[in-house]
Amino acid sequence: MQQPGSSDEADEKNTRPKVVVPSISISILLLVGLQTLVVALTVLMVPLLLSLRNSTDSNNLCVDTGREVSGSLAQTVQRDAAMIALERVVSLMASTEQILEDFNLAVQNSYVDPMDYNDLYNYFLMVQQRVNPTDSILFGYSNAEYLIVRGDNNLIGVVLLKNHTNCPICDLILSSPFVQKNKFKPNFQIRFPISDFRMWNSITLDAAAGSSFPVLQRPWYIQGSARSIANASVQWTAPYFNVNATFAAITANRGIWSKNGTFLGVFGINFTYKTLVPLVKKLLSSPSSFMFLMTHRGEMLVSSFPEDLGNSTAGTIKNLKECTTPTLVKIYEALNAALKANQTYESLGPIAMYDMDGIWIQVTVTPNYTPPLIIVNGASKKDYTGDYDTILDNLKDELSQSARNMVGSGVGIFLAMLVLGVTFTWYFISKPMQKLGVHLEMAKNFEFKKIMDGGGFGKASFIKELGVIHVSFFAMIENFAFAIKRNQSFQPSEKSSKQHRGSIIPGTNTTQQSLARSPSKKSNC
Repeated sequence: MQQPGSSDEADEKNTRPKVVVPSISISILLLVGLQTLVVALTVLMVPLLLSLRNSTDSNNLCVDTGREVSGSLAQTVQRDAAMIALERVVSLMASTEQILEDFNLAVQNSYVDPMDYNDLYNYFLMVQQRVNPTDSILFGYSNAEYLIVRGDNNLIGVVLLKNHTNCPICDLILSSPFVQKNKFKPNFQIRFPISDFRMWNSITLDAAAGSSFPVLQRPWYIQGSARSIANASVQWTAPYFNVNATFAAITANRGIWSKNGTFLGVFGINFTYKTLVPLVKKLLSSPSSFMFLMTHRGEMLVSSFPEDLGNSTAGTIKNLKECTTPTLVKIYEALNAALKANQTYESLGPIAMYDMDGIWIQVTVTPNYTPPLIIVNGASKKDYTGDYDTILDNLKDELSQSARNMVGSGVGIFLAMLVLGVTFTWYFISKPMQKLGVHLEMAKNFEFKKIMDGGGFGKASFIKELGVIHVSFFAMIENFAFAIKRNQSFQPSEKSSKQHRGSIIPGTNTTQQSLARSPSKKSNC
């Protein structure tokens, strides 16, 4: 038998709307958090990253430009150092050549008589006062006699083959106990110390030294006497070893003829390793700078490096390729790589600059000199850019720190926005919605009394949509509760309810049949 009301309940179930519940649900809080994250990333982080990139590129450009400028300035300074060295060497060579030519003019015009040792000595004295740093001023006679004044250690040296009349200096020397004791011989050089070139009596005759000295076989005499009077000019020897010396020398020389064309001898000015080293050291402009002079074939004359440049016993001059100092080895490799087949170092001139593993090398060639001298100088880049590099490194660190601070500030602002957005959403949206959800759950179970007694009405949210939902929901609850209460107050008897089932209750839109479908449990109104 069919139970009373079962048909009505079935009809009610069939007419209820069916709500489709999604398989995944997201809370408003999570949704707003994701929205805030996306907005913050788009609005804040993307410009921040672009700004960071631009800032990094700008910082790198600033530092790189600074390094290029400092490097360019350093190259200019080093180039200027090379030109100063070249100018100093050329000036020394030019002044030396001028002295030799002036001496020839003085002989031609009878201002100086080279055959008079006293006259020649006085001229040498004048030259010593003009040329610095000369080692020796010398004159080799065609008869193998010789006079030298050494300015580096105040010595006068002579090779006398005969007695000279009206020659006080010759008489002084020949009458010395040293000469008398050793029975003066030809080609024997006698050197006496001199405390003051300007005074004859300053010659110390009891402290002489002597050695064999074949004047006519010396490189400077051979070179100077090889030319005729027609093509006579100043010449420079290749490096050679002085007699009884352990260091090399070069000599500017010129053949001298009398007014009637008689060859008298060779006048020369000598420069040795010993006298050129101070010149080289004065031209060193930084702690690690270096300089050396060599011939166009690489024969070493003088160097700022503490390396032996030859063997005086064997009479051999060390070549650049034979040097063992690490920097000299690298320089040889760099210069040799720049040379073509059968080229000499002269072809690298007149001036060239090379970058060699953090070292700048400048090569300059003395112009209009045969054979030319090659001047090589250089220094570590850090000598010139070290302070700049320190400043630029500090600047780079500061700029990098500023960029990191900018990123940190941006991330901090991003997190603050995210926290504020989530907090705002939770307090003003999620929390009221949760409370409204609780009330909806109560309303679903017809617990209207709990809603009203619990003070659920409260203050509506200032957010318009939430406020409308809040007010409308509780208005609906009031109306629904009032309608149910009113419906119960006019509930007819069982008999009349059967008669009037399906009729409309006056003053309401609720039918008796719909009330019969209402839950059979007792209302909590």
